[in-house]
Amino acid sequence: KLFNWMKELHSEGVVEEPTAPVHNALLNTLVCSDESGAIERAEILFSEMQAANLTNTRSFNTMLKGYAMMERKRADGRIVFFSRPRKAEQLLDQMEFSHFYEGTTTSISPDKYSYTTVISAYGRSNSRRKAAKAFEILHRMIDSYVEGNKAAKPGTFAFNAVLNSCAHTRHSEERLEGFTILCSTLILLKEWARPDHTTYGTFLQGCSRLLPTDEARKWRVVETVFNKCVVEGLCGQTVVKNLKDVASPELYDALVGRYRTDDGLDIPLDWRRNVAEQ
Repeated sequence: KLFNWMKELHSEGVVEEPTAPVHNALLNTLVCSDESGAIERAEILFSEMQAANLTNTRSFNTMLKGYAMMERKRADGRIVFFSRPRKAEQLLDQMEFSHFYEGTTTSISPDKYSYTTVISAYGRSNSRRKAAKAFEILHRMIDSYVEGNKAAKPGTFAFNAVLNSCAHTRHSEERLEGFTILCSTLILLKEWARPDHTTYGTFLQGCSRLLPTDEARKWRVVETVFNKCVVEGLCGQTVVKNLKDVASPELYDALVGRYRTDDGLDIPLDWRRNVAEQ
């Protein structure tokens, strides 16, 4: 209502036309709204902003956030899923085109938030081969950075988002591919960033969901990764919980059994010295 009032005042010559920051603020309000049809209204506004040459990186990132929303609870109590990864990727395509082909004449460039949000959109979707798509976007992010887009430097959040996509692979025939990408992502992460407790917790969750319970290599991978997590001081509550879900009783006891108490586990402080979880 306030935005429309500003436009009316502008048409009467009372105030200047609403600027890009004002449009971006309204766009953000719409993509964060629980109202039915809000995302569609955001799309209309975004199209109008593009036609008026009012979009910038913030505008695109705001729309990406809207497409990556996992769910919203409507007033009637229904949960509506809004993750739209293909639409998010189409916006990313536009951002990359603007950055690499329009150069200094554009205010639109994909940054690490842009790429990470598109990866998250795939992770929160029901898309086929979403782990592969998330991994592909990660490589686009790396390529963008290597080619000179310093705002797109890959960070831990991006890699964790790919791991999450793998861990939430929904189709049984894609689990082996998901596990392969899970392992490849963890290896690649260490070339670009530092893992955190979420990295290891999500990795273990992926092992639990992607490999059969009696798969021998599962135990080898779980033990190796958990021991690495301990050495790095990143063994937080999430890691311990997911370890219990994935490990055999014998392996779980071998890894943490000596720290059992009547109330659960008393994890050594050194094991969790670098954990920042609440």
